[in-house]
Amino acid sequence: MRPKKPHLLSISNGQARSFGRRRILVPGGAGVDLDPMNIVWITRSDLFDRTNGADFYSHGLLTGLESCGVVGQVFGYTSQETEVVAHGPMVQWLFPRPHRSRALSLFTGQQSDAHRIHSLELAKAAIAAIDANTDAVLVDYFATGWILPYLRRSLASSGKRPPTLVYVAHNHESTLRPRVAQQYSGNALMKAALKFDAAKARRLEQKLVEASDLVTAITDDDAELFRRNAPGKRVVTLLPAYNGPVDADWQITPATAKRVVMMGSFEWIAKQENLKRFAEAANEPFRAAGIELTIIGKVDSAFAESVRSQSPVCNFLGFVDNPESIIRDARMGLMVDEMGGGFKLKYLDYIFRGLPVASISSQAVGLPLILDDCMLLGSSAGDLVARVVDNIDDFNRLNEMKWRAYAGCRGKFDWPSRGAILRKAIEETRLAMP
Repeated sequence: MRPKKPHLLSISNGQARSFGRRRILVPGGAGVDLDPMNIVWITRSDLFDRTNGADFYSHGLLTGLESCGVVGQVFGYTSQETEVVAHGPMVQWLFPRPHRSRALSLFTGQQSDAHRIHSLELAKAAIAAIDANTDAVLVDYFATGWILPYLRRSLASSGKRPPTLVYVAHNHESTLRPRVAQQYSGNALMKAALKFDAAKARRLEQKLVEASDLVTAITDDDAELFRRNAPGKRVVTLLPAYNGPVDADWQITPATAKRVVMMGSFEWIAKQENLKRFAEAANEPFRAAGIELTIIGKVDSAFAESVRSQSPVCNFLGFVDNPESIIRDARMGLMVDEMGGGFKLKYLDYIFRGLPVASISSQAVGLPLILDDCMLLGSSAGDLVARVVDNIDDFNRLNEMKWRAYAGCRGKFDWPSRGAILRKAIEETRLAMP
């Protein structure tokens, strides 16, 4: 556990602005002196203790903003007691995560994720941090939209020029959630609950988009959907970036284990459904070909055991701090989502660590690559399984794919450039506000 710093409780936005002017590099390499921009960022977790792709994305945007002279306060949750921690120019306030049942949200007007993280304590603290020096308030992830009524009341009663309100989207939930519910193949009651919850998610996201001055999207496709739903709304695309290990020079040889790797967090029902479908399709073909399916990432133990009992070819390792040795002894990285949206961060994990990618073709969004030259693509779980089996021993092709993918992505996925785009979008939006 990180050390507590209770003396930071006295930090205010005004004090946070004392970092002064900073010289930063903007895209193109020019140096520019900028006054600090002051923000309040409201989210659903601890962004400096990342366990899933969404948190990595949010943390990356924050670090990108920091590199562009942005300072401020972040409000999120922890499983521990309340704490306040300084991370460079950002101060993070963490509140105990509310313990609410997702199922009980069915009896409320709230979407299930919003119901679970609704906290009056966090709302009061975040609103108290907004003052005349606050340039922007960023609501990170659609479920954090539960705070919108509190923000509206506070800003309306202040009588001052409000900060720019930014919705940081991770998907176009109004499209994604109904699709996940429709494609769910489990029991009928769960399917009905997912459809009911998807309708709530759509309403919550629409309210958040309408209230926001600026919306960020994770892909151009999502950005277009937001513009279509809210004509005239200012929307900017912020593709994910990467700042993890880079290790692309190693070679796949006959001595490399006949293993394929699936990395990610498998806590969301859509991720679980995708994994289950692929494992079922892969079990017999992989067993016959002697291929091991290794799954790295956070996963419920009961779910893992259920999948393993149906598909013994699966090997669940759970969360691994340093998976480099496992990756270097594997032949492909898998992206098997048939349902879901947005750019997949695990692509960058695979590509920059030198692992060839095998993916469902509909999900390969946003990569600056000629996809057929750089990865194996399948139209469905069964099709992708067949492509993996057919190519698992083609060492020349695997090594060519992984190198082409790395060469195509190198230098195009850095967080400071994303931060510069976001800061500029906030400034332009603020100038256009009355």
